[in-house]
Parts: sequence; C-alpha cells; structure tokens
Amino acid sequence: MVSFTAPQNMEVSSFLEHAGRYHFLVTAVDENPVSKDGSQISAIKLECKVLAGDDPTQNGKQWTCYLNLPNMSHKDGGEFASKVLCRAAKALCVLPQVAPGQPVNIDFNLAVGRTFLATIEKRDDRTSLKGGDIFAPNDPEAKEYPRNQQVLSQQASAQSQAAPVQAAQPAASAPQQTQPTQVAQQPVGAGATADPFSTL
Repeated sequence: MVSFTAPQNMEVSSFLEHAGRYHFLVTAVDENPVSKDGSQISAIKLECKVLAGDDPTQNGKQWTCYLNLPNMSHKDGGEFASKVLCRAAKALCVLPQVAPGQPVNIDFNLAVGRTFLATIEKRDDRTSLKGGDIFAPNDPEAKEYPRNQQVLSQQASAQSQAAPVQAAQPAASAPQQTQPTQVAQQPVGAGATADPFSTL
C-alpha cells in the first residue's frame, strides 16, 4: 500500500488543452518569432498564463497566442488580420490613438504583465484564438467571461498607487510619445473608453 496526496487533476500537460472562455496574463511577447527550423513567422507571439476560465482545471496553464500580421496578398487584403491585431491591442490597452484607415504602429511589448479575455477553440488537437474574440477585462461585451478578480484588484490597486507618483513628476521629464488609448487596465465594471474602433 502507498499513501500520498492526490493531485487536483490527472492531466499531465502544462499547456492549455480545452476550448472555452478564459482570462489570460501576458508573460512574454515576441514580435519576431521563428519556427523550429529557424524560418520567420509572420505573427506577433504572446506567451500567456491562464488566470481563470470555463474549465477550472486549466488554471495556471500556459498558452501561446499567434496574432497573424496582415498579408496584402490574402483574398481580403489582410483586413481580418488587421482587425484582430487592433482588437488585441485595444484589449491589452496598447492601441495608440489612430483614425481608421490610417497607418498605426503598435508596440506589443508593452502588453507584458497585462491581462485579457479570449475565446479559445480547438481544432486537430491545437488550441487557437476563435476569430476576433479578444477583449479587455472591463469590456461590457465580455461581461459573461470568467475572470480572476484577485488579479484585477491587485492591478487596480497598483495603478491607483502609481497615479500620484506619476502626477508628481515634472512635465519635462516625461518623454514625448504617442500614448495608448488606456495606459493601464481598468477594474471590471469601469466604463469602456470610446474610440474610433468601437465597432471592430
């Protein structure tokens, strides 16, 4: 006879395996990812950790998200890919103020440490983002999504503590740059910021 503490579940993979709605934390970003053979992948790579989801057994697991770059030779001229990129940037609060139809530069490296909600689908044993189903935690369109309220509360607290420090800095010390539409994530329930891409 052997005695030991039973595990929470018997899944042995450390990667997200089940489809569903999830709350993710971005742990790393690669804007120039390569495949195993060294060839360039035309996408933005987000390394993520599951914070909460429809399937609690997936909490804490890793997930890699590839956001395809627009391909002008595609039948839609890259339109869908550009929409997904903008939706992801908006969800992660790194989308600069830009008018529809105008060039935009997005620094996804700023997304590290931020969270988002997304629907994951599974095809041929591979998980991927379902269409453009990616949202900020405070997006009213995603009010039914599971969330890790503890993490969101910690982010909101850190943001409120940082605000007075930032306000005290001399204006001359701040670098001149285009600011994202939201510089930090808002707690769930906060009003969504209106922007030209609200219909994406």
